[in-house]
Amino acid sequence: MTELRFNLVETVAFATAILWLGMFLRKRISFLSKYNIPAPVIGGVIFALASWALKDSFSFNFDMLVKDPLMITFFTSIGLAASFKMLKQGGPQVFIFLMIASVLVILQDVLAVALSYATGIHPLLGMLAGSITMSGGHGTGAVYANLFEKQYGLAGGMELAMAAATFGLVMGSILGGPVARRIIERNHLAKSHLNPDEMTYETVDESLDAASDGPVSASVLMTTLMQITIAMSAGASSTRNWSRSAYSFPRICARSSSASLSAT
Repeated sequence: MTELRFNLVETVAFATAILWLGMFLRKRISFLSKYNIPAPVIGGVIFALASWALKDSFSFNFDMLVKDPLMITFFTSIGLAASFKMLKQGGPQVFIFLMIASVLVILQDVLAVALSYATGIHPLLGMLAGSITMSGGHGTGAVYANLFEKQYGLAGGMELAMAAATFGLVMGSILGGPVARRIIERNHLAKSHLNPDEMTYETVDESLDAASDGPVSASVLMTTLMQITIAMSAGASSTRNWSRSAYSFPRICARSSSASLSAT
């Protein structure tokens, strides 16, 4: 077997190429765009299948040094896009949605653990197929799978987390897309210049671009980077003592949550 080793720069370049492949395919394949399958997932699934097919001939060894910092940066940027003004504009519906979503998250974990005991598998594996991946996605699944494998010796956690997150994303898109389109059509929620049958990430992006402030300048880019790094630093400072807590909580999730709140 030939081992293909990638240093830090090569790893970032390879990941960028996989991301570009996902973006390219989403634009060319209407099904992927119609049901809003994210480009990173498209490219990642293709690479996972290719890696699996070549597992007897090649192995891939990537430098994952910047994985955690980049994941924290990603979650921080989500908080940066939020504001209390947006929450105020949402009104009571935002809090109603929060309560419903919270109940569903709890039910996901209850069902996952119950099915684990019913089928005779480890309950932590069931948790990885519960709200960790169904609500948290690939990033959260990878973090908790790593935690479970290191601290509790859980075998196969990462593979299950990625499979569950991908399944949840694809099924959520397949089921959610038609349901959302039906609600939009029934309640006449679509803008007059957008056809509900043609509404994808691309059409929404184009409508947002038209109302944007124009191209991003160097000053705006540097200001945004400064805000993100300050929020990440604040999040790191607020979680330094969490490791001494009686509860096991992945440091990256703690820092991401704190950084997102700081950015907000």
